[in-house]
Amino acid sequence: MDLGHCVVCGKQGKTPDNFICSDCGDPLETTLFCRNCHKRLTLNPGTARAFLAENGYDFEDVRGVILKVDHCGDCMADDSVVDMDVYRLRFGR
Repeated sequence: MDLGHCVVCGKQGKTPDNFICSDCGDPLETTLFCRNCHKRLTLNPGTARAFLAENGYDFEDVRGVILKVDHCGDCMADDSVVDMDVYRLRFGR
């Protein structure tokens, strides 16, 4: 049986379903995950909203949002452009 994995960091799960692991997603915070250096950062809401707006996203409430970027501020070259995937934790309907 193929096991699922975290769609953010790739950590293997215990069931066949893909998921967002607790290291990558917090329903009360905004998390940034870097594909290059694998660093996770918790962003304050204002910074998260501004970063999302700069990249064409408009979120009023950024709790539970996970930003998966190719390079973070620590490993990005000055002339790099951010390539980002956005995930959001949701509970209930």
